[in-house]
Amino acid sequence: MISFPNDYFENEIRDGFYVSSLMKTCWAAQLEVLKDVDYVCRKCGIKYFADNGSLLGAVRHGGFIPWDDDIDICMLRDDYRRFFEVAELELKKLWPQYEVIDCRSGFYEKKGRVLSSRTSDFTDEYTDKFHGFPFSAGLDIFPLDYVSPDPDEEELRRQLCESCWAVGESCNFMDVRGSGALEAIEEATGYIFTPDRPIKEQLYVLADALSSMCPSDGATAVVLMEYWVRNHDHKYPISLFEKTVMLPFECTEIPAPAGYDSVLKIEYGDYMRLVRTGGMHGYPYYYEDTLKLTEAFKERSPFYRVFNIEKFPKSAKPELVERILFVTYKPSAWPFFEPYWREVCASGDFEVKVMAIPFYDKYPLGELKCEHYDIGDYPDYVEVMDESFDIGGFKPDRIYVQYPYDSYDYTTIIEPRFFGKNLKQYTKEIVYIPPFVTEEYTDGEERAFRMMDDYVISPSVIYSDRVIVQSENIRRLYIKKLTEYFGEGSKGLWDTKIEVTHFIPESTFSIDTTSLVPEEWKTDKKKLLYYTSISGVFEHREKMIVKIRGVFDIVADNSKNITLFWFPDPLIDRTIASVDKTLYDEYMTLVREYNERKIGVLVEQSEFDTVLAYADAYYGDTSKYISYFRNRKLPVMIQNVDV
Repeated sequence: MISFPNDYFENEIRDGFYVSSLMKTCWAAQLEVLKDVDYVCRKCGIKYFADNGSLLGAVRHGGFIPWDDDIDICMLRDDYRRFFEVAELELKKLWPQYEVIDCRSGFYEKKGRVLSSRTSDFTDEYTDKFHGFPFSAGLDIFPLDYVSPDPDEEELRRQLCESCWAVGESCNFMDVRGSGALEAIEEATGYIFTPDRPIKEQLYVLADALSSMCPSDGATAVVLMEYWVRNHDHKYPISLFEKTVMLPFECTEIPAPAGYDSVLKIEYGDYMRLVRTGGMHGYPYYYEDTLKLTEAFKERSPFYRVFNIEKFPKSAKPELVERILFVTYKPSAWPFFEPYWREVCASGDFEVKVMAIPFYDKYPLGELKCEHYDIGDYPDYVEVMDESFDIGGFKPDRIYVQYPYDSYDYTTIIEPRFFGKNLKQYTKEIVYIPPFVTEEYTDGEERAFRMMDDYVISPSVIYSDRVIVQSENIRRLYIKKLTEYFGEGSKGLWDTKIEVTHFIPESTFSIDTTSLVPEEWKTDKKKLLYYTSISGVFEHREKMIVKIRGVFDIVADNSKNITLFWFPDPLIDRTIASVDKTLYDEYMTLVREYNERKIGVLVEQSEFDTVLAYADAYYGDTSKYISYFRNRKLPVMIQNVDV
């Protein structure tokens, strides 16, 4: 099994987007499926590549796109055909419930799919293997088909595939036999439809055969046929897929075409621009499963939630506040409390205490796994009481809380005595401050709004007397979400209790690295991180060598103002050595020149995290590191080999 860090399955903000703990288990389950697919591919000599959103996620985010919920891979048609010949037998040796489906098994899509199961499964055996995720997990596999060198022949194939799929979709609402459509396809292809098999299945199998009819010999381009037929795009030079590079992906790696930069530009254009808008398309794909499970099993479902807002109406704001208690649950959440703590401490009007409580990992059906209690990791200047602190004896007039979920998170929980509704017995007022800051979502970002179910329809929001959020826009979305859930009659309650902070939320990406920076790096000059990728060198070769040398010359001419931290991808030398010995020699000469001319610092992998936090700006090829600079509002400049 894949090993994940202890905190991997906690809720997280990535690139401003809230990723729930259930989504984290979903991702982990899909990676487990990918691991088994990878094993079969390696065993059988089958090559595959990350594709679509998974390729974009690997390059731009180092893992899943935060608002994505699936894995896509692709294979050249010869490998695709071979995979579906062996996959079911080989995968079932690893996990008997695996399902391998394509158009020949009633899966009417232009791709294949591997599934962990057809149904929900809460057995220990299933949830242990798939990291606590109880629903079907899998991945989509797209064939890359060779393009005919004859344009007329290729256009005819494209049109025939389009006709097969269009008539196949018509089967959903009409009987196409006798309509003339099948006869036209028979005349054009020579195929004869038979009555012993579903017409839709025959149409999809025929389209798949047409898609794969061009041989690899002599082909210079490949296409993702679904997009090629529909939009006449997603056509790639076959040379982009000649070599494979391994890219970091969450806690593992995923193979990508060495020419991934060009692949992504063909698919997305400016692929580093974050686009969160778009239709739901059932996002997350398991959403309906959670609703069905809750409807069937009520309180026995791990997704069951029940609230009684009439029992906990908003209390009147206390006229006199003398004692204040902050209840925090992990050191990384403390920065969101700190400005409020500093404010009340600075006033001198209050007796202020800070209490740290533990939280626990839990299994899907609620059993506790392990405790997290890092009370020693809070700032030294904050006096932190442990969980034995006598709240009743302190008699706080106001308690600030920050754990949103009480018992309603999928993977974590706090002790019931610290639930907001239970703390109410000790105080006049509960104030909830979220332990995170999200991007400023717009109404068109439906996926972000859907994920707000997780942290807005939550006990700390509903049972607190006041809720303090990051902006007027987020306040509006909170009120909208709560009103949709509880009904229009509740809107007045949310209007009253949800407030906007008077502090500007600080970036959670601020890291003090002063103590980690070697003395020889410390300087008053601007510190520029320069990243060069495998794809850039692989695709542009000698042209990229010239470009990099030109960057060195510019930095040398401006050495009084700039310190360059060059971080070439660690796999560049190994990758190009296997492709082009001459290019490899030129690249290694470039590395020697950089060191001999003392252009700047050549960053080792072990030093990179320190440099990442220390640098003032980013320059170079597109990469997952760009988001780090954008989140800190630091300059980002993308390298253009033609300039």
